[in-house]
Amino acid sequence: MAASLKETTKVSNVKSVQHVQAEESANELDLTELLYHVWDHKWLVVILAALGAIVMAVYSQFFAVKMYSAQSVLYIGNNDGSIVSLSDLQIGSSLTKDYISVFNMWEVHAKVQQKMKVLSPNKNYSEGTLRSTFSISNPSNTRLLYIKITAPDPVEAAKIANAYAEAGKEIISEKMNVGTDLTILSEAREGVRSLVSPNKTKNIILGFAVGVLLSLVIITIQFLSDTKIKTENDIRKYVNLPVLAVVPVMRKEGEKRGKSVHKHREKEE
Repeated sequence: MAASLKETTKVSNVKSVQHVQAEESANELDLTELLYHVWDHKWLVVILAALGAIVMAVYSQFFAVKMYSAQSVLYIGNNDGSIVSLSDLQIGSSLTKDYISVFNMWEVHAKVQQKMKVLSPNKNYSEGTLRSTFSISNPSNTRLLYIKITAPDPVEAAKIANAYAEAGKEIISEKMNVGTDLTILSEAREGVRSLVSPNKTKNIILGFAVGVLLSLVIITIQFLSDTKIKTENDIRKYVNLPVLAVVPVMRKEGEKRGKSVHKHREKEE
């Protein structure tokens, strides 16, 4: 009796393990079949990728706000015309950080606002708007200050860049008692249209990539949600029953495997 009970328990445990293994096998993703499924629906990948690229191209060309940049350059040098010494170079390099801080003060933005009322009387620039268009940088080991303005109008961008150069120079001359001076080395040119955004090429590539990704997601969801039994492996996975016989599908010479598998599925359905 005890031996019979042990044998029954053993058989029950084996069946339980086989059932768990069958469930795990059913939940496994067949990557080969998924690849064939993607290949069967390659038209969807092509259509969505092309559609994404076209949408981003149209958006970049007709709907995206175009932004242009203008730049003026200032030079930190001696204001007495004397020969520049090593100490002068060191002082000038250290002063660049101070000058950058001055350019970010509200007084500079307010003075630029006043200048723009004269330069562009039809435009109404606030200090916040001007501040958002402005950036200043100093290349390492130089005494140059680059003032960059980014705005929707290239002409206005040049005007604002030159206004910032003048305003910063005036305030530094008034407020700071130092032995160096700012010289406007290069003014922003109003006739130059330097487009900084949108980047049409980048947007088209992004749209193409999003289209491909979206199509793959759709195809994968469709593949995973398809619970129809098509092959003997599906019978083993989902029904957990042995397969007695399989009728093979003979492929014609030169016929691709993906096409044959597709026909095989249709016949079994």
